[in-house]
Order: sequence, then C-alpha cells, then structure tokens
Amino acid sequence: MYPRKFFHRKSTAKPFSLDLKDESYFGLNQVGTRVWQLLQDSPTVEETFDTLSDEYDVRREQLASDVGELLARLVEAGLVLRVN
Repeated sequence: MYPRKFFHRKSTAKPFSLDLKDESYFGLNQVGTRVWQLLQDSPTVEETFDTLSDEYDVRREQLASDVGELLARLVEAGLVLRVN
C-alpha cells in the first residue's frame, strides 16, 4: 500500500488539504486555521488550547468541545497523528 499523499495550500481565503490518492478535500475556517497553525508551533494540544482560550472569547467547555471535535476529524482524515 502506498502512503497517502496530500496537497496543502494556504490561500488568502482559507487553507485546505486535498488527498491526492482519493481526492478528498478538507477545508478549514478561520478558527480551524488558527488551530492548525498552533498545532504546528506548539508542542502540545494543551498549549494550543490555552492560546486559543486567551485569543477567543469563548467558554473553556465550548472551546474544549470544538477543538476536540476538530482534532478528531483531522485524525480521521489522516492530517494529524495522535501522540500520547
């Protein structure tokens, strides 16, 4: 089996990822884009969560739910790996 190959693009509108093998598309809104940026720069999800909590006016419970859902979708799409 060949490894999945992705094409990533960050445009001025919104970044996206395209799986070149099965042509599936994954786009991100403004907050999703910020999560993606922070995941690349932060060593832990907890630090990403703390930064988002400081940047957005949202209850921590709602933020945890939303970020958790996005991370689950990113893992399912093969765009990020879960590391313990």
